[in-house]
Amino acid sequence: MSDYIVPIPESIELINDRGNLIIRRKWFNWKFIFFTFFVIVWNSVLVMFYVMMNQAEGVPLFALLIPIIHVVMGLVLTYYTIAGYVNKTDITVSRMSIKVRSYPLKWLGDKEISVSTTKQLYTKRVIRRGKNGRSESFQVHVINNQNQHEKLVGGLHTQEEGLAIEKKIENFLGIEDQPVVGEV
Repeated sequence: MSDYIVPIPESIELINDRGNLIIRRKWFNWKFIFFTFFVIVWNSVLVMFYVMMNQAEGVPLFALLIPIIHVVMGLVLTYYTIAGYVNKTDITVSRMSIKVRSYPLKWLGDKEISVSTTKQLYTKRVIRRGKNGRSESFQVHVINNQNQHEKLVGGLHTQEEGLAIEKKIENFLGIEDQPVVGEV
């Protein structure tokens, strides 16, 4: 099978490790700069709230518990922001399996998929609409021999990241690219 000419984005590194292909993706992009300022402000407001409540006389316990969801949200956003700066995702492709692992901070989505059941890969655009407009990300999916679709990796910032991952895995495994409904 001929190798597709696929531009490799700066966020992706290709590593040949003893006959295995490792596709390493760095998480960082400029949105994490925004998140940094956001979590600083968010958490500062919460700290000021609790300092003021601590200094006040006779504050009932339930008044301290009401904003607990905001504290949890602040912790989750802080963790996500730190992960955005330091995390990488490795997709290790061997003749036996495709393994996905994010590190150094733990994250959901680690998995292993058997190559023997892998029929096709494709890149999918995910659009989320919210109060503040829309956001777009990309995912790479695997179709197995029973035509079931499973997300291999998500949260990709650009279409180019998804297509590079998809094509490099297909080329490494000798999978001929076939059109899939809904792919980019």
